[in-house]
Amino acid sequence: MTTVTIPKREYTELLKRQERTEAVVRQLAQTIKVLAQDDVELRPEVATRIERRARALDAGKGTMLKNAKEVRDFFDSL
Repeated sequence: MTTVTIPKREYTELLKRQERTEAVVRQLAQTIKVLAQDDVELRPEVATRIERRARALDAGKGTMLKNAKEVRDFFDSL
């Protein structure tokens, strides 16, 4: 196993980015929960894509998003 050293500033930026991303994912999950309670139809293919992304995040895999536009494009692609 290889150890990688990064500057503390970069590490803290990564932690902040991760926190923001997790907040967006929580917000998305809450929105889906509200939509499900309102009996709004969620297409099965969309639900499958969201579930696949959630499993990947749980497994420690992720997507690097550099700015807000990439985040919006990412969620639009779901």
